[in-house]
Amino acid sequence: MTSDVEIAVATEDVQGKPDTPGIDIQCLTIAECTQVADQIRQHLLTSPKLRINLSVCEEIDTAGVQLLAILRCDESVSGRIIFDTPSEVAESAFSVLGLASLLSISKRPL
Repeated sequence: MTSDVEIAVATEDVQGKPDTPGIDIQCLTIAECTQVADQIRQHLLTSPKLRINLSVCEEIDTAGVQLLAILRCDESVSGRIIFDTPSEVAESAFSVLGLASLLSISKRPL
């Protein structure tokens, strides 16, 4: 599967305030972890918050789940990252590994 990771451009919400920029992740396997981590790091250098949207995630392995768990446990970034809308595939991976509550996954759409 080809990696489809991109940082969405910040837009304005209905009240004219800037929305939180985000990354839509379609595939998060060991092959994509370095690219995703680099994009997250780059983004957090320029913005206070980042939303990680997993609603389109079609494939995730334990390396991908580990990356997300590390981000959640790293005190320097955990308060700046919002995990949002996991797909059934992502939610199942978190659940099987007992990490759904650690990742504080929200079921609300972006």
